[in-house]
Amino acid sequence: MGQALPPKLRALIDNAAAYEAAGDAYNAVKLLKRAAQLAPDRPETYFRLGHIYKCRQEWKPALHYNKKAIALDPSNREAWWNVGLCATALKMWRTAHYVWNKFDAAPSSNMPVSVRCGYGGQFELLWVVPLDPARGVIKSIPHPAADRRYGDIILFDGQIIGFNMVQRRKVAVYEERGLFKRSAYQTFSCYLHAAEEKDLLILERICEDAGLGFEVWSNATRVMAPQRADVLPEYYGNDWLRTPQPAGLWVAIASKVKKRPKSAGHLANHQSEIAFKLAPPQLTAMENEKKSIAGWLDRLQRESWNLELLVSGGSIFLLLQVRQALQHFSADLTQAYYFTPPFSTIVYNFIAIIHMAASLLVFNLALHILLRGFWIGAIGLRSVQQGVHFPSLKYTAFFARQLARRVPSLDRLIVRLDALCSVIFAFSFLIIFMLFSLFLGAVFVASMSYLFALISTLMGYQTVVWPLVILLYIVIAGSVIYAFDTLSLGLIKKIPWVSRIYYPWYIFMGYITFAFLYRSIYYALVSRLSPVWGRIFLTSYILVVFLLPFFKYEQAVFFPDHLTSAHFKPSYYDNLRPSDTRIALASIPSQIVRERHLPLFIRYDVRYNAAIRQWCSGYEPSKREGIISGIQLFNGIRFDTPKTVEEDPQQLLGCLSSFYHVYIDGKRQEKLEFWYYTHPKNGEKGIYTMLDLKEWQAGRHTISIKRRSINETPGVKEEQYATIPFWKE
Repeated sequence: MGQALPPKLRALIDNAAAYEAAGDAYNAVKLLKRAAQLAPDRPETYFRLGHIYKCRQEWKPALHYNKKAIALDPSNREAWWNVGLCATALKMWRTAHYVWNKFDAAPSSNMPVSVRCGYGGQFELLWVVPLDPARGVIKSIPHPAADRRYGDIILFDGQIIGFNMVQRRKVAVYEERGLFKRSAYQTFSCYLHAAEEKDLLILERICEDAGLGFEVWSNATRVMAPQRADVLPEYYGNDWLRTPQPAGLWVAIASKVKKRPKSAGHLANHQSEIAFKLAPPQLTAMENEKKSIAGWLDRLQRESWNLELLVSGGSIFLLLQVRQALQHFSADLTQAYYFTPPFSTIVYNFIAIIHMAASLLVFNLALHILLRGFWIGAIGLRSVQQGVHFPSLKYTAFFARQLARRVPSLDRLIVRLDALCSVIFAFSFLIIFMLFSLFLGAVFVASMSYLFALISTLMGYQTVVWPLVILLYIVIAGSVIYAFDTLSLGLIKKIPWVSRIYYPWYIFMGYITFAFLYRSIYYALVSRLSPVWGRIFLTSYILVVFLLPFFKYEQAVFFPDHLTSAHFKPSYYDNLRPSDTRIALASIPSQIVRERHLPLFIRYDVRYNAAIRQWCSGYEPSKREGIISGIQLFNGIRFDTPKTVEEDPQQLLGCLSSFYHVYIDGKRQEKLEFWYYTHPKNGEKGIYTMLDLKEWQAGRHTISIKRRSINETPGVKEEQYATIPFWKE
């Protein structure tokens, strides 16, 4: 703390303070973040960032930076308070309660406090009853310009900014930090021409008994300027009971309103019968609700293009990340876990469906953004040019007539583009749901097949019994018919005698494939399309989607598609393998070796657990495959990380290392010493050894890793596992 700051850091902090004082939060935050990068161990920088975000009511970044300030300086009481305020605003109650328990001097929930609410360049002092150190319920009636109501729950800071002087008593004033929850109260005001003290007290008591808010606005709503310019200013308000009043007073009443109050007065009563006779029939409550929903949907429909562009742009960005993440996830899943059929088929097909869905969405949404951009351009052109004026083009009469007949007007083009963009946007997500429905249907058929085979096995049969085979064929046929009906836009539903038989299966498959979730969109699009062209388009689209991955354009005819012994595989070398790529089988540091000793890492392959157990029959691991729990119910309930203590780790290591044999240029390396090792790049588990290259001269050499045979008699056969060439200098 006593060290002088570097000039560059000092300049950043001073400039940030100047921007903050001038109200330019953007540049202040920008400079403070740069200062935090230069000096990441200064808690003051993070505290100022958290303070700026708190004042802007951006609670998540405010919580983040105040936590960083506390991590560096746990004694910062104001940063702790800011964490409690942000956690309360974000409804993170566990964190909020933990922070508030640290503070002894919090506003008492029994006594109201004064909170300063700013609006329109001025402010108003509100009476607030605290719920906790950072929240309170407004018990005065704010001015409508403040956008606050009686009964609102607001957030306020814990630092005292002044005192409200009420009958020679100081009441602490806090700063408001935003609305937490809106109340159901509405504000009504009226002017009392003859206002006496006793009448106002009676009116106040009546409102209190009825659960209404009451306040005299004639003085209470005046902006109260501080009368003293001390460090903590004092605010003096006027007391309406003791201040000479004019002929009348403005009073405000806060009440919960469920429906708009009816107009009163002699004229309204006099005309009520005539209005009843001339007015159209009143709508029922349900009709009013439908009309209100329809109006809201119409307004939303007119502005939906904003949401479409926002969702399309954001989705494309995220989906491009998802496709890459899926590839890494699939590689991680393959290496870390081994699924037996049929679960392996389900898992990997599900990942393939997600990858295909992401690719389709990227293509469809990119097309949607392109057409929406064209649509916006057409709207912009319409603002300066309403249409095409063919005579000004001076074409021949024949050509002008043909163009006028064939070229649509700008308005018609805009309407068509808008409809096309909306259809593409809805269809993009519909086709994704249909892909997942197809996957769920396939899982259903596969599950039935597996279940029938299991039942037959339990009954003592080697194959599926005939009744179950017939039932399985019925399920498959029904699934194919359901898929055909969906792609053909409902041809099965148009056959009178078949539709009644088909309906129960249609409902059942709707639940199996989750199709009931998107049927509204499906039928809305189907009813818009031409039946013939709709069937052709949907069927062609599905066929292209499924057949396109099986085609590619190829010209590298002298380069084999499958990996062979003639391929150089960078995945075997730590210096060539990308940082986000997993080790396939084994790895060495580099393809060029300059030292006498060469480290070798062999990845642990979970597929060979059964084979290793077969070769190492003298020892059984303490772990068991499957889900293990860290919850212990013996000697009391205990929660811990799921871990198992191995009885003899060295013997277990011997079982794993004896499964592999290492050769250099065909010579087996005896007496290799292995260790368990977690690779530092991506955390792969495996075994690690050091090869001695003293006997080998400079030049090319080959490491061959062979594993024990599977389902063979021990000592009979070895199988090639990995081949790693290297060059010794």
